[in-house]
Amino acid sequence: MADDRSAMTDTTDRTGPPPVIGITGALGFIGSRFTASVLDRGWRVRTFTRRSWDGAPHVPLADRRLLVLPAMPAPEDLAGLDAVVHLAVAPHGSAAATTVAVNERATVALADACRRAGVARFVYVSTQSAHDGARNRYGRTKRAAEVALEGRDDVVVVRPGLVYDGGELGLLGLASAAAGRLGVFPVIGGRSSVAQTLHLDDLCEALAELAVADDAPWLVELAEPTLRPLGDLVADATEARLDRRPRTVDVPLGVARTAATVAERLGLGEAVAEVVRGIEGFRPMDTGPQLDALGLHVRAFDPSPPAVEPLPRTDAPRPRRLALVGAGRIGMVHGLCATQHPDAVLAALVDPDKGAAGQLQALLGRTVPTYPSLHEALAAGRVDAAIVATPPGTHVELAEVLLDHGADVLVEKPVAPVAGDRRRLVASASAALTAARHATVAGGYHLVQLPHVRAAQRLLASGDLGRVRSFVALGFVARAEGDGGGLSWELDPERAGGGALPQVSAHCLSLVDALVGPVEVLEASLVQRRDRRVEDAAWVQLANGDVVGAAFAGWHLPDFVIPENSVRVRTDRGVLVVSMASAVFLPDDGTAPVGFHCLDAPSAFDPAPADGGAGFHLEQRRLLDGEPDGNGLDAIERIERISTQAYAVAQRTVVGPGTFPASSSSVRARLEPAADEVHVDLRRLGDPWSLRRAAADVGRSWVVGTAELAELGDVPDRRLTVVVPDVPGAFRTMTNDGPVALLRKLGPTRLARAALGIKVPSLATPTGRIWQGFAALARTEAGAVPAGFAGRVLLDGYLVDLASATGRLDELVQLVDDLRRRFPQARIGIETNAPELARVALPLLRDDLDVVLALGRPGGGSADAIRTAAGRRDLTVLVKTGPQPPEVVAAAAADPSVWVTGDDALVADWRGVAPFAVRYVEVLARAMRTTGCPEWALDDALSVLALTERTPVR
Repeated sequence: MADDRSAMTDTTDRTGPPPVIGITGALGFIGSRFTASVLDRGWRVRTFTRRSWDGAPHVPLADRRLLVLPAMPAPEDLAGLDAVVHLAVAPHGSAAATTVAVNERATVALADACRRAGVARFVYVSTQSAHDGARNRYGRTKRAAEVALEGRDDVVVVRPGLVYDGGELGLLGLASAAAGRLGVFPVIGGRSSVAQTLHLDDLCEALAELAVADDAPWLVELAEPTLRPLGDLVADATEARLDRRPRTVDVPLGVARTAATVAERLGLGEAVAEVVRGIEGFRPMDTGPQLDALGLHVRAFDPSPPAVEPLPRTDAPRPRRLALVGAGRIGMVHGLCATQHPDAVLAALVDPDKGAAGQLQALLGRTVPTYPSLHEALAAGRVDAAIVATPPGTHVELAEVLLDHGADVLVEKPVAPVAGDRRRLVASASAALTAARHATVAGGYHLVQLPHVRAAQRLLASGDLGRVRSFVALGFVARAEGDGGGLSWELDPERAGGGALPQVSAHCLSLVDALVGPVEVLEASLVQRRDRRVEDAAWVQLANGDVVGAAFAGWHLPDFVIPENSVRVRTDRGVLVVSMASAVFLPDDGTAPVGFHCLDAPSAFDPAPADGGAGFHLEQRRLLDGEPDGNGLDAIERIERISTQAYAVAQRTVVGPGTFPASSSSVRARLEPAADEVHVDLRRLGDPWSLRRAAADVGRSWVVGTAELAELGDVPDRRLTVVVPDVPGAFRTMTNDGPVALLRKLGPTRLARAALGIKVPSLATPTGRIWQGFAALARTEAGAVPAGFAGRVLLDGYLVDLASATGRLDELVQLVDDLRRRFPQARIGIETNAPELARVALPLLRDDLDVVLALGRPGGGSADAIRTAAGRRDLTVLVKTGPQPPEVVAAAAADPSVWVTGDDALVADWRGVAPFAVRYVEVLARAMRTTGCPEWALDDALSVLALTERTPVR
């Protein structure tokens, strides 16, 4: 930099505290160097990045924020910033919709948000391609953002030339690397293809000065004034870095344009076409006069490699490095959650199955290295914490290795198959503590971390809800069985530790432990299929002093595609109903219910929406903090001791294979219109009989996907919402039974038709193959719905949230487009079970959406937050509550104002059968009977259900 700044006030002698600079895209080629340079000045930074990281730039953990554009940062994350330097752009090769949403609309929205937050300066790093004659999409979207920001006195637009640093990154670095490998470099346009260079260090200096200058022009063009042939630049850079000079080959612009156009029309990608259009649209910048006026110095092209980065300070802040052991179903959930911590980095994925590890790595990103064994992962680098999500028989051995390494460990449930393994794990943890490694052990009992469970626990402990008299815990689920071996290790007692009791009832037993306290087993019964080695259903009578209750568990039950994990605690004042989504106390005296919801606390991403409220994320947060809470070794012993005691005293009954009907069925059977399915607007309910009237009003309806999802209000032709694809059906089949079962289930004809929409270029990468498979599955299920369907069609929340969490925004756009093309008469929308992630998807899709169905909290406001995130006040928003027991639905029906305000519409997100209370109790009673419990135990359990007095079991 020169000393003379005739157009900018000198900021070298600033007094007072150092400035605080916000930086988007801080991990990119420019962003990482700029962030480091700002820190070297002694300034503070606050970074906004897609993911966390380890190493340089060494930003304090408290100053890191996760942000995936086009979502906006929270207002508090912008507060206190002196300037924001905006470097983030749409990923290279993004589709048109994504590029426009990120480069154009998100830039303008971010500048507006900065102004509202009181940020004095917004430095927008644009591009030399941004001009009115821009041919490529990158230049056009950047220019559109410039036009929208033009003339604002809080904005500085910087147009850099071809940025380089002599290394292997940036456009010039990548081109020189390719030229070095091939020994030749094709120059599109030949000698007429020119560029103006800008050294990265010069750009960083200029950005810092512009960020804090009292006076700065609205537009600054930065590059050396000299035009240089692009071929010479690439050749010089290659020679300087690799000590060999490639041969350049001129490619006429017309030939390149024709080839790129043909490839683009054949669906082979448009990256080359964008390059050609960028070269065609090049315009030189007359930078000399402005550089002189601003006193900025830009060096002539210097291809020398960059200096080696100095070693980081020993006190440099570092995120916790997390390892994931096991890439199965639960491992995938944990892996996706682990990417959402700003102060942790997923440093290792361990699984001997290369296929499973590769599939998960494709979703998480190539920055997560994979290892076939834990020992290899530990040898490769530091691990501070680890999640063990392997079959239970391997848990203790793996946990011991990690404890010896000094890592905190979260072990999925059941933590240890037998009591001896639990004692061994306690001894290992004690030894680690004695050796001053201070490693901790937690179990995968994530429901106890949920805010509504904690709130109910506090109220019960305080005595405000009365004295506990009895309780009932219910854990039921439908699992795909295959031919008796579809669950693999889960049916092997040596590897799994048991069947339905430890694997299915574990969560509701953890709720019992949290709400009632330690319990002992009085009696138990186990029911087991003759061709199995583990129980399919279990009943256990439990006691805590004079408080007696029961736990019921069963899997392979077709009525529970959406899992039932709930506990009802009867006190001398009423009944507390705790489910995955809420905790509601229903007083006997008829006073207003007291309720808590899973979203009462800020919610992070949780890719297991049926569990509600980010339980996986919260238990990981405890692990990263090294502080188990409600799921430590003492809680593990109390919860898992129940299974040990039950197995010791249980009466066992062996039954034939047909006793537990398989949950899988053909898609066509699932889609058959059902006269007894009722989808109810709670505001229309006044008394139980209105439910029957609602059933008569709705009549027969098409429902695709999870059966509890419903449409409210006026519906064209009495047809309700269609949600595709069917997560509990097709995705469970895909993950549990494999491709053969999926082919049999969905049918080869419809699958073949769906395959016609596959984008061939995407099949070249593992991630592309996964998403093309998801898209084919969605098209297959949509094929079961009449093409003339005129209701509402929603893309399932699993795919929406997965695409948002992994940054696969192009795939999300394509999935919505597929639905719109197939159902031109329908209203198209999305479902989301992760309200925070909706901030990513909604701005991108706002012009393509008619309706959004989102998980929200009672009390109103959720619908308005969705509309704000989308930038659409006219957007139809339906808010669902999460899986609710019928008592809670009835309470909401009696006083809808507790759940909805204003124009919010509420979906009672549960099974939706009619009449709802009678049918629900019948379903529960049938499930309880499969456990082999005595009739008196069934009667006692049903008496705890608040609605059974007026809904007798038939």
